[in-house]
Amino acid sequence: MSGTSLGSDPSDDGTESFPVARIGARTLLSSCSSTVAMLHTTSSSYTIIRMSTVDLVQESVLSELLRGALPPGTWIRQDELADKLGVSKIPVREALQRLAAIGLVRFEANRGVIVPMLSAAEADENYAIRRAIEPILLARAMPELSIVDFAEAEMALSRSGLSLTEANWVFHRALYRASGWRRGMAMIEILHAAVAPYVVLYTQGLGRTESADQEHAAILAACRNADAETATELLIHHLDEGAKALSKYLRTQAAGNGNNTLKQSHTRSNDLTG
Repeated sequence: MSGTSLGSDPSDDGTESFPVARIGARTLLSSCSSTVAMLHTTSSSYTIIRMSTVDLVQESVLSELLRGALPPGTWIRQDELADKLGVSKIPVREALQRLAAIGLVRFEANRGVIVPMLSAAEADENYAIRRAIEPILLARAMPELSIVDFAEAEMALSRSGLSLTEANWVFHRALYRASGWRRGMAMIEILHAAVAPYVVLYTQGLGRTESADQEHAAILAACRNADAETATELLIHHLDEGAKALSKYLRTQAAGNGNNTLKQSHTRSNDLTG
């Protein structure tokens, strides 16, 4: 990676370079992980692409969502986010506008930017799209899965240093990445980010943690055995079970006005760090 710039050269496109020293290695790597991962090739090599400051800010917030650090009801303060990442407010606002356009955050007039609550209907839509795309990604990726992909999936199963929501995304990403479908991977990342804040609630709260772990392990075993039919069947079952659990949880919360409880229980801080 020596000599490779992850930030934009101001002379290229007018954007500012991203100050690596201000954000630290973990934040930088996590914010870039999805983009770098989508460039997986059949030879198991990776290509690091140049990203604008706006791209990096967007990926940083997306990474926080996937990590479960921005629960519904969290206010994202643009000044604080710009200061944390060491950039101006202009790319921060543009990045948040991009995320608002895909429904991951919402601009409130005269108040700021908030992570919105997810409705049961939106959760149903989310899983319906995932059910249509993820089995295809898995089937396409299976002939190209490498020892690196399997190792990453195994690491996610052990949750080594990862939050529950982060481990869930890392597992699925590891098995889909070799599909070569960059747009498909980008869509799935957004859909995972939308439900990530609820993963802990509907897995641990509804006793899904152990069964979800078993489903992941079974999918991985089928992939190792190059059994595409079984792997995709197990994945569809896994998604259906997750969809039912989340939909039930959200409808129960809505019936009891539980979203207020959800917001109060999660919103311990009003900044990006949650």
